[in-house]
Amino acid sequence: NRSTTSPALFNRCVVDWFGTWGCKAMGEVGREFTSKLDLGDAESVGGSWGIGDGEALMARVAEVFEGNSGGLRHAVVAALVDLHLIAKDTAESAAREPSSVTRTFLSPRDYLTLIQCFMTCLSRRREEVEDQQLHTNAGLEKLRQTQENVAELKQSLGEKTKVLRQKETLANEKLQQMVADQNVAEKRKVEAEKMSSEVKKQQKEIDARKDEAQRDLDEAEPALRSAQASVRGIK
Repeated sequence: NRSTTSPALFNRCVVDWFGTWGCKAMGEVGREFTSKLDLGDAESVGGSWGIGDGEALMARVAEVFEGNSGGLRHAVVAALVDLHLIAKDTAESAAREPSSVTRTFLSPRDYLTLIQCFMTCLSRRREEVEDQQLHTNAGLEKLRQTQENVAELKQSLGEKTKVLRQKETLANEKLQQMVADQNVAEKRKVEAEKMSSEVKKQQKEIDARKDEAQRDLDEAEPALRSAQASVRGIK
């Protein structure tokens, strides 16, 4: 029984497969792992990623994306495959150096780790961008509300300014009327004072004539009484 003679092979045993995958296999795996990745409209709209050196990279996995080649998902998978191949070539070149004492082996599991790291970083970055977008939209909404409030206040200020000018015009008219009335009153006051002075003068003349008439009457009263007595004596 192999499970009893070699328990290490079946009990908590980790086996690393250091084989290699071809570009097509890595392309299929990359397409499968990124199938749930939301790329928006950029997946169907052409871009500049298939121009120049990018065309050769995308050609490696073009067979996997038949019918939907040239999209952003195609470019992403091609970039992941190229990154894995560059890291593998770099590790092999470093291992061939005379001073190298260790060797790094890159297996398909490292390629899967690369895809997972890419997905994690993309998800984290997308959350940051969405948060920034929310803050930006909130700020724009506040600016829009502020603009509307300013427009309303400006309109209200214009209406109040118009009313204020009307009231200022009315107040000026009333002030001018009050000034005119005051001038008329002052003129009438002057005329009344002048008339009062004339009345006092005339009153003095009347009093003087009254006194004079009273004196004449006092002087004539004895003669009148004497005449009355003479008249009674004749009877």
